[in-house]
Amino acid sequence: MAKRFISLFRCSLAPHDQVQSEKFHQAVWVERGSLAIGQRLISAGEGTYVAPDERISASTPATFIRFVIGDKDTGSDRPGQSKLLLSNELSLDTSPAILRLDQVTFPAGARAYWHMHPGPGIRYLTCGALQLKSEHHTEIMQPGQAWFEDANSPAQATAQDADTTAFIRAMILPVEFEGKPTFKLLNPEDRDKPALQTNKRFFDQRIEV
Repeated sequence: MAKRFISLFRCSLAPHDQVQSEKFHQAVWVERGSLAIGQRLISAGEGTYVAPDERISASTPATFIRFVIGDKDTGSDRPGQSKLLLSNELSLDTSPAILRLDQVTFPAGARAYWHMHPGPGIRYLTCGALQLKSEHHTEIMQPGQAWFEDANSPAQATAQDADTTAFIRAMILPVEFEGKPTFKLLNPEDRDKPALQTNKRFFDQRIEV
């Protein structure tokens, strides 16, 4: 199987600018303004799947993030302003797979106890501050920062002192997780602790990778 990457871009379009997805699968989340994608109008705070060859256009100024599954340099020649935030190679065993886009929201001080997910993905923090712990390091993420988590990588996340902390996440999952949660707690002693974070799933889409 050819090498594949998941790449995250933060993009801005002026009125009448457009982006064509070419041969790549994408997940898009709108930060400000609205986008026309095919016959769909996607407003701020919403996310959607963008199929190969679909066009993304703006009638008003728009800012959005794009998760692209494809070559490492995908998106480098797009119109408007497009900044590559993060790109990681994907280790995939099977195709097709599920491309999932969702949003995870924490109230102040909430914690996602040690856990893992069955597929790799990129997260983008939209508000608040989030302390991330892995087996090797601890880091506090701020709005606009992104990070990659590989499949089955233990992690713990704790919201800091803010009204709300939230991130947008795109993951590549085995097809058996279509429509199903992927959060797997690792320590039995955490099972009775409160899980205060909430999840909003925008879509699950089968793709060939």
